Amino acid sequence: EPLAVNETTNRTINVRAKGYYEFNASLGTNGQWVSMFQRDPAIVAGGNILNRTMIPETVLSTSGTTQATLFSQPFTLSRKSIVEVYFSVPVSNLLRANGQTLVDGASKLFGLNVYLSKTDSPTFSNQNIVRDTETFTNSGNNYVVGIFQLNGSRKFVLDAGTYTMNFSGFVYANPSDPVGVRATFGTNSTANSDLRSVIDIVASPVDQ
Repeated sequence: EPLAVNETTNRTINVRAKGYYEFNASLGTNGQWVSMFQRDPAIVAGGNILNRTMIPETVLSTSGTTQATLFSQPFTLSRKSIVEVYFSVPVSNLLRANGQTLVDGASKLFGLNVYLSKTDSPTFSNQNIVRDTETFTNSGNNYVVGIFQLNGSRKFVLDAGTYTMNFSGFVYANPSDPVGVRATFGTNSTANSDLRSVIDIVASPVDQ
């Protein structure tokens, strides 16, 4: 007899998750189906083209170096898992620190770091797991303007535990540079077709 939604019996208590099972016959004809393992991936952030995680506009300006957290995602893994991270973040309005046009010919650096922290034992803090950078230089009136993309991805294994992943944008100009640099990270667009700002985090169990 089929079970109703969310219904279990003493023989089916372990079969509500997708995966592979065996029948525990040691309990006789009234034994249970026991989960051998299941590896259904969990979406931590993003993962849906119509409901993606986006980075709101954040302006960073400096005469040296500065960074700010653009997005933070806490999550808990109940099992050892392969974690896949992907980001694509737009950077626009590359200007002097005071907002004027950059024409000084000195190179400027902008980029994004992904930091991972674990808050339960054994703890660790702000491990840089992914990084992407770009440079910009201009000394004339006819130069490229618009949107630049920072992209990065990585796969790695994490033990069960509680984590936080921070996505931090940064800009850098040489401390002796008299004009500095300003940049805008992210976008305030909410259109489904706007794929300029995307973060995906997916966890897939690897143990039994």
